[in-house]
Amino acid sequence: MLSYRAWQHGLGLLAVPLYRERDAGTKHVLLNGISGNFCLDEEEGIPLVDRCAVAWSSNIGHHLTTTPNYVEVVRWDKPDSAERYTVASIQNNLEDFHRYLEKSAPESNNSVVGHALGVFRSIRSGLREGATGFSALEAFLYLLGCVASGTEPGKDLPADWPLPETAKTVFQNLSLADQGYFFDRLSGNIGSFRMLRPDFALLLRHASGALFQEAHAQVVLPDENWLPGIGPLDAVLNRRSLGITDGAFFTPPSIARTLAEEALREFPHASEEHITIFDPACGSGELLKEALRILEIKNFRGHVTIQGWDVSQAAVDIASFSLGWEAASWNGKVAVRIECINSVTAVHWPVNVQFVLMNPPFKSWQDMNAEEQQAVQEQLSGLQTNKPNLASVFIMRASQALSANGVLASVAPRSFFDASSSRKLRESLLETISPVVIVNLANPSLYTHAMVQSGLFVGKRTTDRQQTTLVWTDPRPGSVGEALRGLRKFQLDASVAVSDDGFSVYRDGSPSDSRSWLPRPYSGWALGRFLQERGGLINAKSLFDIKQGVRMGSDAFLVTKAFVEQLESQERAYFRPAVTNANLLDGRLSNDTFIFYPYTDGLSRINTEDDLASAVPKYYQEYLVPNRTELEGRKSLVKAGQPWWGLIWPREWQYSVTPKLVTKYFGRAGSFAWDARGDFVVVVGHGWIPRESRKHWQHISSDDYALALVAIFATPLGENLLSQHSVQVGGGQWDLSGKYVGDLPLLAPVASNARALRDLAAWGAKISFGEMVDLEQLMELVCGAYGVPLNAFNS
Repeated sequence: MLSYRAWQHGLGLLAVPLYRERDAGTKHVLLNGISGNFCLDEEEGIPLVDRCAVAWSSNIGHHLTTTPNYVEVVRWDKPDSAERYTVASIQNNLEDFHRYLEKSAPESNNSVVGHALGVFRSIRSGLREGATGFSALEAFLYLLGCVASGTEPGKDLPADWPLPETAKTVFQNLSLADQGYFFDRLSGNIGSFRMLRPDFALLLRHASGALFQEAHAQVVLPDENWLPGIGPLDAVLNRRSLGITDGAFFTPPSIARTLAEEALREFPHASEEHITIFDPACGSGELLKEALRILEIKNFRGHVTIQGWDVSQAAVDIASFSLGWEAASWNGKVAVRIECINSVTAVHWPVNVQFVLMNPPFKSWQDMNAEEQQAVQEQLSGLQTNKPNLASVFIMRASQALSANGVLASVAPRSFFDASSSRKLRESLLETISPVVIVNLANPSLYTHAMVQSGLFVGKRTTDRQQTTLVWTDPRPGSVGEALRGLRKFQLDASVAVSDDGFSVYRDGSPSDSRSWLPRPYSGWALGRFLQERGGLINAKSLFDIKQGVRMGSDAFLVTKAFVEQLESQERAYFRPAVTNANLLDGRLSNDTFIFYPYTDGLSRINTEDDLASAVPKYYQEYLVPNRTELEGRKSLVKAGQPWWGLIWPREWQYSVTPKLVTKYFGRAGSFAWDARGDFVVVVGHGWIPRESRKHWQHISSDDYALALVAIFATPLGENLLSQHSVQVGGGQWDLSGKYVGDLPLLAPVASNARALRDLAAWGAKISFGEMVDLEQLMELVCGAYGVPLNAFNS
């Protein structure tokens, strides 16, 4: 039989008892979080419709019944049919079977969360007169408590159901007919999908996170954005959700689950009698609830204090309700204290806390109000540079709130891990915190209603350094879920690093370099470790000054080659071919697009609009005049000191026509090219200008060296070099900014490398002229030059 442990260990899923106090050995939910979750029952004979109701109530797509000979699968939206597979067929193809479950999940529009939210929206519409989203939430929580506890509407709930004081009163503002209707509808007596009846013990245990987070998002919508009897306008919801306006992004269940698992992996010890878990930005309480769940799985017998703060009263009401219900089954061993407190401006935080779990607001300096900016400056006390993110204050204060050996587990913006504005904070943390787990979450679409890149940080307050588990993911949507499963499997047996398509999990020494804590792909990390032992290398910024391309502020400055060719020679001189993502392909430049560039040395200067109309009459009439309003409205124009027809930042280094190495702004293999004549203007990309030094260019010219780089970075090994230091953006491309690629390990232009570099330069020349090259043969040459065994580090 495929027991829950076989699924747990084979797939890296978290097995949680379906119910807290019964059937713990035979009924489970297997959770990954993003997709591929399922209910697992080891008992036969349960009717199909009941299995569907269990899965639906748990907000999980599939219900699996496992027996010694077969596994039966049913989807909650198809209660009339089941699929049966032999145990052997699944055992031999466990990952493929799980991918099938991921791809065949039911549509969410008829889910139990959608069912409950529909009732919430109707209540809000029914309370129209003088009601707000907050009062509608109170009424909804009261109704939910009534249905879950079997209390007749209008009566008081049992004492262990924490509610806002006015919740029942607000609910009673509805007509008696509406009260009964909403009770029957939420109960599933009417209006549920195919008349499935929700099991509220399962809904509150497994689906409340998704339900309450979405309800909280809808609470903040102003009344005018609601259509009577229907609910919010989706377009408005996506634009004005809580995550967009105050930097607070709802924590996806998969992220909350992983964060709680890693925070509590080694704690508490069996001897602990009491622990405190604090979340200073608790939202609907999802992180705290997941922490309680992990303690339950660990069979913790001590007492627990759950403490949460949030600036939103709606969040406090939701968290109090959800965690109060969760705590009721702990027989008095869990105390819940959720308060409406602003953690940024609070003078004192709790101290000697064993665990701080949080998803702090990712609020940029520009979006903070004056009070928040002042608090950030005072509390970071010299640890900030440039314009820090609000999350930095939470992380710093959380580290100070910990007891000895306490654990901080936080979602954090990517800037925390590698931005210069957070470098001093990282240096300060290393004095007291030992990083335990760092996860790079490259997919920006993890958070509902927001696009933000983030990561996970888990650290222990101790001066004893230990190895750090590092998780890297690429930006593809499915990679994060696979990586979190990979992390669970890795933690069961950390002797072998995991390097898969889209994610890596491995261990390294505790970070000592504060420049960047972002995990890299295992292949790039391993290549970097290998090259540390090799001599004859030099970093890119020692040889080149890596310059940014121009900043236009409008596409009106770009024209086609055909337009330029029809111009008179005098006007044509003011245009040069442009380097953009579109015309740098496979290491070769094409002059399909030109830029108006009146800054080139030797041109007559354009000082007035009359000069402009005289120098470039056709371009002036056909491009500049029609776009004048847009060009005059560019925000940085005045700061840059440019006239309305000027580029915002023309970049003086491009005034002269000089051969140069250029790159895209974001790219993969084949994103380096040689501008042989020097007439290209880098627009979307960078220019690599060789530093003037006789010692560097004694054995090879800087031009030939640049051509060698074109060849190196046309290969998979070149991309692997990029992965050591750069970060990926959408589409899997690497950020080729100087802050990342400046540390690339290049072949030093010394005598011992001269022959290999000259050979590579010849290959680079072929690439630049568009000749067909044998990439496998080139890869062999590049690997040989670096002393790397061929295929030792797969890209």
